[in-house]
Amino acid sequence: MIAGVVMLLLYIAFLAMNPLYKPPSGRELSRAKACLTNMRLLSGAIEMYNLDGKFMTELDIEALKTGKFLKGEVQCLETRAASYIGIGLTAESLADNSGISCEYHGSQTQLKEKVADLEKRVAWEDSFLGRIPHAISRFFTEELPKI
Repeated sequence: MIAGVVMLLLYIAFLAMNPLYKPPSGRELSRAKACLTNMRLLSGAIEMYNLDGKFMTELDIEALKTGKFLKGEVQCLETRAASYIGIGLTAESLADNSGISCEYHGSQTQLKEKVADLEKRVAWEDSFLGRIPHAISRFFTEELPKI
C-alpha cells in the first residue's frame, strides 16, 4: 500500500514537471527525416540530369525544374525555405550522399547520425513514459499479499 502511494506521488510530481520538460518530439524527428528525403530527391534529380548529357557541378534547382527533373520547389521543413547547397558535385559525391547538404541540418552524414540519435531518444521516452501509468495502475489493481 505504501509503495502504491509513493508511486502515485511520484506520478503526480512527474505530471507537474511535464510542462517544463520538452522531450524531442516526433515532429523534430519527422522533419529531419523529411529533410534527408529531400536531399536524396535532389541527388536523384541531379543524377538524372547528368544522364541526360549535361553535367551539374553546382546545385541549380531552376535547371532541374526546367528540365522536369523536379516538379516544384524543395524546401527544408525547419526553415520553410529552399536551403539546400550543392557545390563541387561529382558522380562520387552523389553516389555516397555527400554532395547535397542543408544549411540548417548540415550534410547527409550528419543528418543520418542525428536521425539515429533522435529515433533512440524518442523510442526510450515512449517506452519509459508509457510504463509509468501501467506501473501505477498495477499497484491499485493487484491484490495485496496477506500477512
